Amino acid sequence: MKMMARFFALDGKAYRTLQSMYQLLVLNLMFVIGCLPVVTIGASLSALYGMALKLDDPSTVQVAPGFWHAYRKNLVQGSVLGWLVMGLVAGMIAFYWWIGKVVGPSSPLMVAVIALYAILFLTVMYIFPLVGRYQETIGQVLHNAVTLAIGNAWESVVMFLLMIAVVFYLPFKYHWIAIIVLVMGFAGTAYLQSWLLQRVFAKYE
Repeated sequence: MKMMARFFALDGKAYRTLQSMYQLLVLNLMFVIGCLPVVTIGASLSALYGMALKLDDPSTVQVAPGFWHAYRKNLVQGSVLGWLVMGLVAGMIAFYWWIGKVVGPSSPLMVAVIALYAILFLTVMYIFPLVGRYQETIGQVLHNAVTLAIGNAWESVVMFLLMIAVVFYLPFKYHWIAIIVLVMGFAGTAYLQSWLLQRVFAKYE
């Protein structure tokens, strides 16, 4: 009985787990609301990662006020970087389609293009966490994102695959998962990625 009482106590595992899930639900809702204007997706991503990196101790974090404070603080820089990333992705897709038509899908040039695209996609994994955590110029964010992506390839690949699996692959393969992703998946993914991000950032701080 004493073990059960400790498990369900305010400082027990059950309470901490439920508290963490509640924090992720709130954070996910704030993120979705922040993305609704569409042009502010980058700012919402910056605030999402900024808060996810602070959730190690949920009892000390006020998610909603913290999110909106980070959202307002990074509104311009995060939004500009969001536009840049969306434009870059659109350009990459168009260029990949065009170069594939010109040289063919199996040419050495296509291999080089795919390798470059891999680095760019891994770089994106760090852009918004950097904005959410540090005070840097856009140039510094982009430079540091490239440096971190190349210097921490293993962590970068794991974060990228995690995002692809949770946000894109699983909801399309199992439609019922799309509801879970919409309710908690974005914040949950950022929180899981934050474990690796903390490890990477600690090397340079």
